[in-house]
Amino acid sequence: MKANQISRFIAAALVILYFYTAISKMIDYTAFRGQMLNQAFPSWVAHLLIWLLPPAELLAVLMLTTQSLRLAGMWLSTLMMSAFTVYIGLVLIDFYDRAPCSCGGVVSQLSFQGHFVFNLFFLALSILGVMLARKGALSQNTNKPQAGTGRTPAPLAPGNAENLKTE
Repeated sequence: MKANQISRFIAAALVILYFYTAISKMIDYTAFRGQMLNQAFPSWVAHLLIWLLPPAELLAVLMLTTQSLRLAGMWLSTLMMSAFTVYIGLVLIDFYDRAPCSCGGVVSQLSFQGHFVFNLFFLALSILGVMLARKGALSQNTNKPQAGTGRTPAPLAPGNAENLKTE
C-alpha cells in the first residue's frame, strides 16, 4: 500500500473519530457540559474546553478532508490526542482526587485502561499521519515546476558541491 493511501486511510479514521465526538457533544450538550464541569480541573478550564473542543474537533475534520490542509490536520490531531492521552494517563496514576469520565458514546463504556489504549492507538495513527503527510508534502514540493518555465527542476547529483554554488 502506498504512503498516500495509508495517509488517506488514517485521515478517514480520524475524521470518523472527531466527527462522531464533536456531534455527540453538540447533540447532548447538557450532558457534555455537566461532565466537563465535573472534571478534576478548575471550572474556568472546563468552561474553556466546553467551547473549544467541539469546534476544534470539527476543524480537524475539515483540515483532514482537505488535501492542502491534511498535514496541519494531522498535527492538530496529534496535539489533541496527546492532551487526551496525558489526561487519561494522569487519571491512571491517581494524580487527581477523583476521576470522572467525560466521554460519550462507545468510548464511555471503556475502563480508563481501555480508554488509554484507545487514545494511544489514535495518537500513534496521528503521529504516523504526520510523518506520511510530511513525506507526501516534501515529494510534491520537489516535483513542482520551476517558476516561469513549466518544467520540473533537474535532480541534484548527490555530493556534488557545484550544484550548491550560488552566483
